[in-house]
Amino acid sequence: MIPEGDSSIAQAVEVVVDRGQRLINDSISLVKFDLQQMLRAKAVGWSMSGLGLLTMGLSWIGLMVAAGLWLTEFWAAELVVAAIAGVHLVAGILLLWRGSRLAKSAQPPSIPPRSATEPEEHYGPE
Repeated sequence: MIPEGDSSIAQAVEVVVDRGQRLINDSISLVKFDLQQMLRAKAVGWSMSGLGLLTMGLSWIGLMVAAGLWLTEFWAAELVVAAIAGVHLVAGILLLWRGSRLAKSAQPPSIPPRSATEPEEHYGPE
């Protein structure tokens, strides 16, 4: 039970609590909106990258077919197909080998040592 003289204090506390709740709700809504925008932008970026890779792959296939057709003027068709496939097989093996070596040698980023001129930070009682 609130005495009559304290009703303005109670109302003020009620207003502060109500506005605090609204502020929290607005902050949560803003974080949700920012997250949605970020995810949408990433989805568009990955989609564009995927379409670019698909287009490049189809173009590469077309280029290899054209090269194969041109090479059939000089070699037998079977030899041309084997040569193109062999070059791609060797390139794929080299890329896999190099990628696996890089992945094995990857180290997590290290924290540089503290220099003697940096002051030490104390978080607890000394």
